[in-house]
Amino acid sequence: MKWTSMIAITSLALCGQASSQTFNIPAEKLTMIKKSCFSKNSEKNCLSASIPSSELKIECQSGVKQSTASELIQKQKQSAYELSQCIKTLETDIGLTQSVILEIENYSTSGDTGTKTKSRYVSSFELGYQRLNGYDDEGKSTGLSESGAIVDLRINGRWQPKFLGDDDQLVNGETSIRFGKTPTTTDKGSATATGFNDVTDAVDAQLKLNFSPGYFLAGPDGALSFGGLGGFRSRAEAISGNELSSYWGYGLEFNMYSNEIEEGSNALPRGRISYYRVKAEEFGTYKDTWINSIHAHYLLVEDKPFLVGIKANFGPADSDDYAINFSIRQSGEELLKFFGFGG
Repeated sequence: MKWTSMIAITSLALCGQASSQTFNIPAEKLTMIKKSCFSKNSEKNCLSASIPSSELKIECQSGVKQSTASELIQKQKQSAYELSQCIKTLETDIGLTQSVILEIENYSTSGDTGTKTKSRYVSSFELGYQRLNGYDDEGKSTGLSESGAIVDLRINGRWQPKFLGDDDQLVNGETSIRFGKTPTTTDKGSATATGFNDVTDAVDAQLKLNFSPGYFLAGPDGALSFGGLGGFRSRAEAISGNELSSYWGYGLEFNMYSNEIEEGSNALPRGRISYYRVKAEEFGTYKDTWINSIHAHYLLVEDKPFLVGIKANFGPADSDDYAINFSIRQSGEELLKFFGFGG
């Protein structure tokens, strides 16, 4: 029997209420969907099914923690997206027409009412203050005695290939360019104690590619991944011939997100911690040496742009480089809106 679906929309712009979405689906097919998909949905309280009237309804209600209509609509779209993906896996068994699946899926991607993006790519701009270790002419560390501004620009891509069979496996690529300060070695002193004897302005360009096999290592709100990186660092002051140096390495990285990320989308991580074993062409007075590099940052308050971060590069002997960062981070989309571009 040929049939089409109907969407009944009731718009209520009050806090705690949002537009409900109702889809007409034959009772026997709706029964199978309810049995197979409702329990897998992260927003279970948003789904309801009336078998006698053949109606599937998506409507989120505000709980003890009051939510705005916009927030509830975003939850409904998250629920609709997960539901459409589940129904696709049942399509052969229940024979549901493609038009209904597309209608549910199109609702989940319509508009832009939340912070998550439907793009696989997300860009960010970071501006802040850095406190890092300084050195005297003999190369002795003077503690966190140096400071300066930092500017960080990056583009991140996220893909879910599923070639190992798990839905949560992902590939994550990132390119970045960072302006700030870094320890260096100049002709002004011996630099015998740590391998450094000065701090200078620097530009660091980096490319990184990581993979997570999924399973217990990854989910929609966080992922532990493994991979490699490579880059170049340019310093304003250095011994002649060492102004530009390269590096590469391998390691692991954990990203934590404030909200669950839908398949086919991306978001800026709330927190990140990484460890890489890096081969540096030049690190102070050391050449072609291995260092242990640890970086971390965390968004202090959810939905606020204030980041605190640390870095620590541990080289041979006492040639360690460490810093604390305080910065403001905005997505590329938010930055464009600030300057009057985009919606």
